[in-house]
Amino acid sequence: MRLRAVLRPLAACAAAVLSATGACSCTDGRAQEHAAPPADARLDHRCGQRGASGACALYDVSMIELIARPERFDGRAVRVIGFVNLEFEGNAIYNSEEDWRRSISRNGLWITPPDSMARPRRMPPQYMLVEGTFNAAHTGHMGMWSGAIEQVTRFEPWRLRGDRPIPEEAPPPPR
Repeated sequence: MRLRAVLRPLAACAAAVLSATGACSCTDGRAQEHAAPPADARLDHRCGQRGASGACALYDVSMIELIARPERFDGRAVRVIGFVNLEFEGNAIYNSEEDWRRSISRNGLWITPPDSMARPRRMPPQYMLVEGTFNAAHTGHMGMWSGAIEQVTRFEPWRLRGDRPIPEEAPPPPR
């Protein structure tokens, strides 16, 4: 019976964390629930750029975060890196190249390319850094994707580490 008395508050606390409606801490073996911070405070660590008012203007997120928790980022400006393929009725950014190769569209987001790319030359599928506004309700052509990135403001290839300049090492200090 003592074990149930300890586990019950812990289970309630875990449920509060998982539902994101509250938070909890555990001290001396007892779970204590407390109010969750406001949604913006929970996202503060994801802020990649602040506006003049100090509010977050752009969130650095992963594809996984956008797909798993779309309500958190709906209507917000986001920066994400993923595998992009542009084709008729299939403009999308995927979590990985493998997801694109296997046509796992739920692991991707519909993408509205910038106006400057309205009629792009055939761009090879590649990893790209994309900034735009996330729309959780827009799921692209035939509702196949898990959301959309619209009003794209940045759209550039993401190079391999080996393609980036490597900072020179400082010479060892004299002895």
